Amino acid sequence: MSNPGGAVTSQPAGADAKEAEPMATPRGTERGQKDLARVIHQFGARLRRDFAPQVSEDPRKFKKRAVHYLRRCLPPFPGRPPEASLTRAIELYKAGVEWKEIYPQCIPDHSQMPPAVRRQAESNLRAACRSRRNAAKRRIRQQAESSQSAETPQR
Repeated sequence: MSNPGGAVTSQPAGADAKEAEPMATPRGTERGQKDLARVIHQFGARLRRDFAPQVSEDPRKFKKRAVHYLRRCLPPFPGRPPEASLTRAIELYKAGVEWKEIYPQCIPDHSQMPPAVRRQAESNLRAACRSRRNAAKRRIRQQAESSQSAETPQR
């Protein structure tokens, strides 16, 4: 029903509750798209039903844990997004392409740069490739160490 301001209301006035006008769709949604608020409400109801003992034991702790896990499932994810030119440079280098051939493909306006700026950009590209390679090795080493420490019993 319309109120004097012209806005559509979800609560009709009078006894015509069943013949009320449909609720306006929320901003950002169109018919056929799922309403985020409704989906989250249903998800919350399911969590309360499926985890009733934990919710009744400590509601605040349960909510904190649920939000923590939900945040981990949604973007933005941890870490910096990979740079396409750096990924391309690493792939070319692994394929055996010389650095002198990689620079023009991965550094924008490489041929128009002054020599000093060009050398710095080339050095930065090589350093970034080396840094990513070292970070990957470091992650592998840390995973191996953590799995070994988990396997050995504590004395």
